Amino acid sequence: MKITSRSTAYYATVRMVNGKVDYRDEPILDGIKIVVKMNNEAFDTANRKYVKLQGRGPRAVHSEARYGKGRRRGFDQSLPLGLATHADVYVYNR
Repeated sequence: MKITSRSTAYYATVRMVNGKVDYRDEPILDGIKIVVKMNNEAFDTANRKYVKLQGRGPRAVHSEARYGKGRRRGFDQSLPLGLATHADVYVYNR
């Protein structure tokens, strides 16, 4: 089994409840957002960054519920945050 590293933009994984970050993980996300905001204000505007949440969790169940029985590949590309059980936090250049 070959282990590959995650993206350099990856920072953390947070739990999701009903499309929102779980209250136990809010401090993690808030801390990342504060650091990104402070860096954007302090440094060159040409190198601004932003925080993005990418939904993770079971996909096939939600795909069949939305698109019909046997249509299990509907969310292979991305999972809406409203259906996610957790989310990866990324910081990208704008």
